[in-house]
Amino acid sequence: MVAWSSSRFQRITDQALEKEGFSKDLVQIINGYGDTGAALVRSGVQKILFIGSVNNGRRIIEGSAEHLTPVVMELGGKDPFIVCPEADMERAVHSALGGTFINLGQNCIASERILVFDTVYDQFVQKLSQHAVGLRQGVPDRKGSVDVGAITSPHQMALIERLVSAALKQGARALVGGEIKRIGNGQFYPPTILVDVTPDMEIAYSEVFGPVMLVFKVRDETEAIELANATEFGLHSTVMSNDREQAERIAAQLEAGATCINDFGLCYLNQDLPFGGVKYSGFGRMNGRDGLRAYTNQKAVLADRFGFGVPPKLFPVKPGDYDKGRETVRLIFSRSLTQRLLSLLKLTRLALKK
Repeated sequence: MVAWSSSRFQRITDQALEKEGFSKDLVQIINGYGDTGAALVRSGVQKILFIGSVNNGRRIIEGSAEHLTPVVMELGGKDPFIVCPEADMERAVHSALGGTFINLGQNCIASERILVFDTVYDQFVQKLSQHAVGLRQGVPDRKGSVDVGAITSPHQMALIERLVSAALKQGARALVGGEIKRIGNGQFYPPTILVDVTPDMEIAYSEVFGPVMLVFKVRDETEAIELANATEFGLHSTVMSNDREQAERIAAQLEAGATCINDFGLCYLNQDLPFGGVKYSGFGRMNGRDGLRAYTNQKAVLADRFGFGVPPKLFPVKPGDYDKGRETVRLIFSRSLTQRLLSLLKLTRLALKK
């Protein structure tokens, strides 16, 4: 049985299950707050998948320990987006805009940190700012009337404002945005681009979960990789470069559950691929073959293929049994062909010996 904490897709889910011949009660919708979730965790369910904050993830792991319930954690992120000199700048700019500002940054795999090689930094930032300043924000009165919307909760709005304000006071500069946009009664924080951010600023290592892009200048691959890995998180990452060898070399060194080369977010959209993170971004995987297997109990069953097997009689131990066991292990596991042939010869002799 599966339990969700939202009724948003209940009708669609019911119809899909019934169409495939399953009971719609296979998926149970449970609405509630923290106490509801805590009760579910302690109930002895067979598996828990949690998507949310690191702090709440810790609470769920603590609660699941009572019944040793296996858990999958998909937690926060502070995803890096690396722009190499070999990248298509126009493509890199638009991918970065989408990576940071889609859903107004309220996305666990949002590209919050843009790491740009110094040789193309000025060109990239100029193009980026030109596009970002023109993003339309507001309440959509018709399809296509706005590019970005609002923040979902007052708590998140306050967190974004606090992190950005603190960074600006510490010396960061806002090329775009940086101040709350008053649009009616909505919670609108504008798309914001910050530069001159230093690693000691809280915003540099804390998940913002909002429309705030941090742009860093890096000298080379080594610095880009070090800065990309310099957070507690490791969910998603992006490398922009038309040099395939370079892009794959960088991707192999990023501490993340996934890396997209020359695009953003396609790793998640491809549901055949496993999705999940490392470090404080969680553990376990969703989607793909690994994700499906995570919700099964794998069991090994062994049977004789040809109707006969190893003789089961072990006792009493005979003088030559130790030698037979030793040479059998060598025959199966030795990396030396010579040793395996010698062991086969010895086993033959032992078998013929009465």
